[in-house]
Amino acid sequence: MTKFMIATLLVSSWFAHPNLDSREIPLSKDETIVAMFQEMNEKRVRAGLPEMVLDEELCALSQRWSNRMAKTGSFHHGGGENVIARGQDDPVAAIAAWLRSPGHRVFLMGRSTRVGFGAQQSSGGTWYWTGTFR
Repeated sequence: MTKFMIATLLVSSWFAHPNLDSREIPLSKDETIVAMFQEMNEKRVRAGLPEMVLDEELCALSQRWSNRMAKTGSFHHGGGENVIARGQDDPVAAIAAWLRSPGHRVFLMGRSTRVGFGAQQSSGGTWYWTGTFR
């Protein structure tokens, strides 16, 4: 096996959602991502805002960034995403954390029409959450 092939395998393992490795379903059908999406849209509807559409490409972008943060332990913006969080135990808690932050709330409750979410648990058990809005 060449060094290039080994490097490709290592990099691709950083971007693998554990739930999808065995089920091979679209990210937009993943139960964790759908739970985040439904929670956000429920809050939008209560506020009189239109629902957003869950976008597969934005989910892929968000998932890659969540995977990277979980793999490296880093916690910063830089993957093209809009909101990130870590340490919340479930999708509802992640959405609630973003809604409590004015800088993050503007994305969840803003004028965007499409969204993608990603979620990844690190080997140490910490969850990393990502949202991308367009």
